[in-house]
Amino acid sequence: MVEFLKVKEGKKDNVDWASFQSSKREIMNLYFEKKYEEGLKKSQQLIEKFPEFPETTYFYTACFYGLLNKREEALNSLKMGMEKGAWWTSQFLNSETDLDLLKDDPRFIELGKRGDQILREEETSPELLISYSDNYNLNEEYIVLLILHWFSGNNLETRFFWDTLLKLRNDLILCFLQSSQICGKNRYCWDNWAMTRKEVLKAYNYLKTNLRIKETILAGVSQGATVAFRMTFNNFIRADRLILVIPSIKSKEQISEIIENVEQDVQEISTLIFAGQKDTFYQGALQLDQYIKEKRLKSKIYSYSNLGHSIPEDTIEKVNEFIEKNN
Repeated sequence: MVEFLKVKEGKKDNVDWASFQSSKREIMNLYFEKKYEEGLKKSQQLIEKFPEFPETTYFYTACFYGLLNKREEALNSLKMGMEKGAWWTSQFLNSETDLDLLKDDPRFIELGKRGDQILREEETSPELLISYSDNYNLNEEYIVLLILHWFSGNNLETRFFWDTLLKLRNDLILCFLQSSQICGKNRYCWDNWAMTRKEVLKAYNYLKTNLRIKETILAGVSQGATVAFRMTFNNFIRADRLILVIPSIKSKEQISEIIENVEQDVQEISTLIFAGQKDTFYQGALQLDQYIKEKRLKSKIYSYSNLGHSIPEDTIEKVNEFIEKNN
């Protein structure tokens, strides 16, 4: 029987997350600048430097080959990734437009089928990872920050960006929720809204029951940011503040689709948004900021001229300021 919610205490690991995430950010910036040859070279270097992440490194390489119209090289990169232990579902592979030149290839279709078979054999449940400072005191109240990962993300990668907050603050507990919805090896998403809503609510209620909470902040990155907005602005959960990092919302129309009852009152909440001007979701982030302000709620947006769909390097600094200002 699969547990509905696995709760784990955050522990340190030996991965050089700083270097890994810095390299990924560099690759994504090259991608948005359409410097595909340079991006391919960096992706190949990532394979050698981080052999423990074939699901990411070989996929990046395949995408750059696809953008360079190199069919066989793109296909071989995916095959080599699977030989190293990676896998991706057919839905995930078919959703990637960078691989469009492969989608009529029987070999590509077979790779997706192999991933689907692995998925059917997997048993998963949402996972809640709780991380706190060394001087944590059971008898004190804390600000609880519940964080939702991006599409094709996981708790460990997400945790890298946020754990530094514990070095800056002693009044904070970080809680990372990993979806049960798999899209590849160590890759999770929030595609099924009914499941997503149930899992986020379950985690939220667990924290309310088991922690002494002074304030609740809900945060998300990319698809996770969109989920966080949807959960709070539909009043499914009550949060004091909201942090949306590069939300994957494209338009005002999408915002209207997300809000299930436009007539209902929205809870009092302050929102912080991060957006890159080179991101395909940038206009959506601006519309989101405008929508929140039209509700006469507080919203602040940080806009980065040279950033694509990547987490800004000063995210933690700005988040800490946001917490401190309203504390």
